[in-house]
Amino acid sequence: MCEATLIVVGGGHAGAEAALAAARMGIKTLLITSCKTAIARMPCNPAIGGLAKSHLVYESAKKITEYLEGISYTYQIFED
Repeated sequence: MCEATLIVVGGGHAGAEAALAAARMGIKTLLITSCKTAIARMPCNPAIGGLAKSHLVYESAKKITEYLEGISYTYQIFED
């Protein structure tokens, strides 16, 4: 018998992402799908987050880059 903490029903685009995210966090995950040849099949629009959210992804990436640059700069100051 399979013991899973999380069961994701549907192996499409969103289901595959949810199962992968949970598994990366160390959660025992079971992915159930009706068609194993269609696992993680992309939606019509493969933009990250879809058209309505792509600007959020862009802004988030920009902020993360600024944050990492700040960490790198701070590290260089304290290393010297």
